Amino acid sequence: MNTQATPEIRPKSNTQTQPQNPIEAIRQKFMAIARSADMVLHEGEHEQLTGSALIHLQCDAEELAAFCRQMRDQLCGQSVHGQNGYTETPRKVSLDEVLAIQAIERGIVPMALEADLLIPRIEQGGHSGKFLADAFISSYRPHPFNHPLMELTRLDAEAFRLFHQILHIRHVPGWSDSALYEIEKRVRKAMKEGEKQNRRATRSGIAKAKAGLEVKGGE
Repeated sequence: MNTQATPEIRPKSNTQTQPQNPIEAIRQKFMAIARSADMVLHEGEHEQLTGSALIHLQCDAEELAAFCRQMRDQLCGQSVHGQNGYTETPRKVSLDEVLAIQAIERGIVPMALEADLLIPRIEQGGHSGKFLADAFISSYRPHPFNHPLMELTRLDAEAFRLFHQILHIRHVPGWSDSALYEIEKRVRKAMKEGEKQNRRATRSGIAKAKAGLEVKGGE
């Protein structure tokens, strides 16, 4: 019996790239749903429920559903009828093929995050350090990214590449939430060092400005 498919809010091509092991992929998606549900419940208990938390939960649930449909189609939806009317053996599609198709649909090739390069940039402070730190936190959690994208023009080539990688932290093969959580802890620690650097730079600028005024006054 043909049933009408329920429309999806997000395009099919937005399904995240999964680890090579399908069981691990499903496990990670359940973990993501659990984290999102915890955020919704926590905000609800404190009467601070936001639309972003609900959207995050909805997106995680939709991605799990889309992945299950994809796996189901691969396992039992590939059967075709031969010319003699007999059903041929279903062709199993490898996850490598799925990833290749998704890369073509997205039109870009996601890049793995160079975390050991990102952390020093954040520690240096300045505009790019703050921009990259906020971008990572916003990509890892449903946290607002309070920067206009026009600020991308102020990034050098390295910072621009890091920003591109941050956007894809959950779209590269083999990603894991535990690894991203460890990077988040390093990012937050680096943000504190970056803030110190910014304060030093501000004090230095003020001192130079005062010195300049004193020189002019002495003249």
